[in-house]
Amino acid sequence: VASLEEFVAGAADADFELLLGGPLVAETSLGGQVLFDLALLVPLMVVVIALLLFWMLGSAAGVWLPLCETAMVLGVTFGAMGWLGLKIDLMNSVFVIFIIGVGEDYSVFLVTSNLDGWRGQPQRTASTNASVLVSAATTICGFGVLVLANHPVLTSIL
Repeated sequence: VASLEEFVAGAADADFELLLGGPLVAETSLGGQVLFDLALLVPLMVVVIALLLFWMLGSAAGVWLPLCETAMVLGVTFGAMGWLGLKIDLMNSVFVIFIIGVGEDYSVFLVTSNLDGWRGQPQRTASTNASVLVSAATTICGFGVLVLANHPVLTSIL
C-alpha cells in the first residue's frame, strides 16, 4: 500500500485523479488512524482511571493493584499474540480494549471487597470472589460460543 501511495503522489500533476480503494487500503488507513488514536488516548485513559480509582478508594494501593493487574493481563495477552504469530489489527485491538475494561472491573470489585473488610465493614470477600469467578467463566463461555460459530471478528483474532 505504501508503494502505491508513493505512485499516486508522483502522479499528482497528471491530467487525471488517481484514487486508491479496496479493503486493503481501507484497513491500512483505518488501522493507522486507530494506532495513532490509541497512542494518544491510552495514556489519557490510564490517568483518568487512576484518578477515579484514587477518588473512589482513597489510597495509592487501591490505584496500583487494579492497574498492575490490568498491565499483567495485557502483557500476557500481547505475549500470547506474539507467540502465536498474530498481528495487531483493528479487530483484535478492540478485543484488547475489551480485556482492559473487563479486567479493570474485576480488579475494582476485588480491591473494594478487601478494603471493606479492612475498614471494619462486613466481610464480603467470598461472595465477591465467587461473583467475579462466575462472571469471568460466563464471559469465557460466551467468547467460546462465538469462536465455534465462526464469528468474523473472533476468527480474525485466531
